[in-house]
Amino acid sequence: MRRALVGVLSIMLVLGVVGCQAPVEKIAEEVAGGVIGGDVKVDGDSVTVETGDGAVTIDGGTDTLPEGFPSDFPVYDETRVESSSKIASGESTDFYVNLISDDAFTDVFDWYKAELVAEGWTIDSEVQVPDNEGASAMFTVKKGTVTGTITIRDTGSAIELGFIVIVK
Repeated sequence: MRRALVGVLSIMLVLGVVGCQAPVEKIAEEVAGGVIGGDVKVDGDSVTVETGDGAVTIDGGTDTLPEGFPSDFPVYDETRVESSSKIASGESTDFYVNLISDDAFTDVFDWYKAELVAEGWTIDSEVQVPDNEGASAMFTVKKGTVTGTITIRDTGSAIELGFIVIVK
């Protein structure tokens, strides 16, 4: 399956560089399918690879939360989505989200610390690290069959948040 993932990421890179025109998509599907030994389908920002090991679908490159993102996963109100993607396979769906906030680091950090507990998430670990350029923090959380990591970083000009959320 790792080989399939590398093939899909290569296709997405090619399509991002040359644009998603139908003839280019068809050529990319055939080339990648031959490389990984499976069936590759490209549909806009979505790539699906099917091999004997199963199927993987990658949707990406959007500035909104991905379709199917867990509705009960806390998302700080004062943010904007920079990028998001999801990788779906038979076993799980992995969501990757990058957000930006103009609020203060401590406001965002304190909100997550309170909101996660209030919404029934278990905080498995919490790390907060001050540094010369700004603070950073990370939470690892779980709720039912959903696990996640939240990173918060002060860049000096904005607060960057990153989510990795895995739904099994």
